[in-house]
Amino acid sequence: MDWSKAINILIIAFLITNLILVYVLVDNKRDDSAYLTIKEEFIREVKKLLSQKGIKIESDIPKAVPSLPLLTIEYEIQNPEKLAEKLLGNYNKDVVDGEILYKNGNKTLQIIDNKKIIYKNNSSIKIYDELDKNIVVSIAENFIKNNDFTEDDYELTDYNFNGKSYFLRYTKKSKDMLLEKSYMIFEIDNTGIKRFERLWFDFVKTSERKVTISSAPESLLRLLTMKDVYGKTIVQIDLCYYFDPVKHGAGDWKKTLKGQAGPAWRVKFNDGTLVFID
Repeated sequence: MDWSKAINILIIAFLITNLILVYVLVDNKRDDSAYLTIKEEFIREVKKLLSQKGIKIESDIPKAVPSLPLLTIEYEIQNPEKLAEKLLGNYNKDVVDGEILYKNGNKTLQIIDNKKIIYKNNSSIKIYDELDKNIVVSIAENFIKNNDFTEDDYELTDYNFNGKSYFLRYTKKSKDMLLEKSYMIFEIDNTGIKRFERLWFDFVKTSERKVTISSAPESLLRLLTMKDVYGKTIVQIDLCYYFDPVKHGAGDWKKTLKGQAGPAWRVKFNDGTLVFID
């Protein structure tokens, strides 16, 4: 990415925000009690600017200026031997690229830094004649429960079918809000679960400190700096909790044990792309 150009675009976006605010303020005289960035005039101008980059909005835009406490979270730590026995039964161990690989027939298990689980099954034996969304969701959630991976603290947040395999993404919930980026991802076809990946957070405590973020309309202006989303359509905008160790200064997730998740806008596009704005 050309960072100098991105910074210039971001500066322009902030200037545009200020100009729109001036317009809304003048138009509304001296309505100091209102949150100007959630007024319809401001939202219309935001939509107009995004449309110039081909970004369409087919979603409700939340009209709130959130202020929420930080959450202290920690990465879920796995017991590799115990998990290998549960998922594979009798297994052998091999070392691939410096990582231990647990194997039993067509099934393999890799646990990176005792945090990220990658399970694969390369069997070609067909065990399901027909699949649909209800069936694959049932397969995934039975796998989750039978292997004691969670306690109903998750939500199905993405689902798609590429003509051969079904892909499901689950996200952790905390106090009825999604906690990104914790996830479980499934790939399922007629042979069963082809791949399962999990990187999960455990909740530690709620901070007394609150963080206020920009309104959704104002935050959407930051999309003007993101060429990867030009020409796409926004289908969902929700408030979530969000922790990215690299972005939030904690370093590589492999070296991070815990951190603080704060409020962010979760923007989902029609092709499944997710953008988090905090």
